[in-house]
Amino acid sequence: MNKNKTFLFYDLETTGRSATFDQIVQFAAIRTDSELNELERHNIIIKINPDVIPEAGAMITHRLPIAEIQEGMCEYEAILVIHKILNTPNTINIGYNSLNFDDEFLRFSFYRNLLPSYTHQFANGCQRMDLMPMTIMYFLFKPEALIWPKVDGLPSLKLEHLSEYNKLAEGQAHNALVDVIACVELAKKLKAFPEMWDYLIGYFDKNVENARLSKLPVAIEPAFRQALLTNMSCGKKNLFQWPVLGLGPHNSYHNQTLWLRLDNEDFTQLKSPEDAWAFTKKAAETGFLLPPKERFLTHLSEERSELAKHNIEFLHDNPKFLRQIQEHFCNFTYPEHKGVDVDSGLYINGFPTRAEDQLCTQFHQSSPEEKHKLLQAIKNKNLHTRALRVLARNFPNVLSNEEKLLFDLHRRRLFKDDLTSPINHKGQHNRQAKDVLYDIENFDKTTIDNQQAAILEELHCFLANSKAC
Repeated sequence: MNKNKTFLFYDLETTGRSATFDQIVQFAAIRTDSELNELERHNIIIKINPDVIPEAGAMITHRLPIAEIQEGMCEYEAILVIHKILNTPNTINIGYNSLNFDDEFLRFSFYRNLLPSYTHQFANGCQRMDLMPMTIMYFLFKPEALIWPKVDGLPSLKLEHLSEYNKLAEGQAHNALVDVIACVELAKKLKAFPEMWDYLIGYFDKNVENARLSKLPVAIEPAFRQALLTNMSCGKKNLFQWPVLGLGPHNSYHNQTLWLRLDNEDFTQLKSPEDAWAFTKKAAETGFLLPPKERFLTHLSEERSELAKHNIEFLHDNPKFLRQIQEHFCNFTYPEHKGVDVDSGLYINGFPTRAEDQLCTQFHQSSPEEKHKLLQAIKNKNLHTRALRVLARNFPNVLSNEEKLLFDLHRRRLFKDDLTSPINHKGQHNRQAKDVLYDIENFDKTTIDNQQAAILEELHCFLANSKAC
């Protein structure tokens, strides 16, 4: 690893699980040098936007009171700071399960606030890593690295359990700063085995990973390669591993490859190619594909191993059926939805033009009043609406009465029961106040403590008052 690189360990607490409709309410980060010595730390509480409906489960998980997040830094200014931190040259942005959750929140937060959404992944020597898939590998192949917790007889690799058993950090789990401290200490324990640490870092480099994939053995000619996938989605009961067969690159999503699971059903019994199951893999992201060598297969039961061999033999003898499976998964595309909310358009609207980038840069460098004047120069309707919402959420005093009314109509769709809420690129509706009020009123209070009960009561009052406005 380049000694000039720094690690930025970070964590987010959010109002819910939707990267498009929820928002970050706490960002914490610790920057270290390549040897994990701390250089700086950040802890930012972010004010809740007026068009965000918090999820009850999220609020009692991170335990941030509504009163506290009503007094934080406004989202726009906070996201500008966070974007700058993550885009510091030669930064490796790293968290725990960050590539599956936190990073998407960041991308949509940047997009919503007119910032480049992907530069922290590749520009100026920046890249991303994730401690969770690395921890899985240590659990499987270097168990002496940690004390491994079990819940109901099954291994738990949740950060809060790892932290408790290994005394990584003190304080309430799911507080972003506490979790970041736990991540740094976890990384130190993993890095104590430098050969494995360096090997796993390679999986987050596209060139290194692609070179490794090219060396996987071909199970079926001409190019169906066999591997052992390690990933959290493989499940505890499977010890986070599946034997898989490579189907090749996706025909529409050019950054993805497809890997057919081999150990969950007898392919001779499949009624259709669609009944098989394939894992989508993006280069340098979660899901490590290991060569099917004996030292990696030690956790695979004999039954699963034999089923995988049987299915490979069947596919070898039935090339037409294999091609049908390949064509189905490599040509599958997600359905398009009409009326997608403008803040959810990151994946469907394409990249901004150079002129639009320049307008956004000018927008960020201007005072609130000047930002408002710049709206007239933004001809792209989607970008114009996002810019207007930035002002409405953060600097409402600069808007005209007509512009305030437009934002209020958007907001009313969340708080008024007789209106339909916005949808995102997946066709999912934004939650409404009535949904969360129902959840609170029907919550099993025997499963929570007094602090969580108080947070739910505060959330109930907040939403009830907002609905009445």
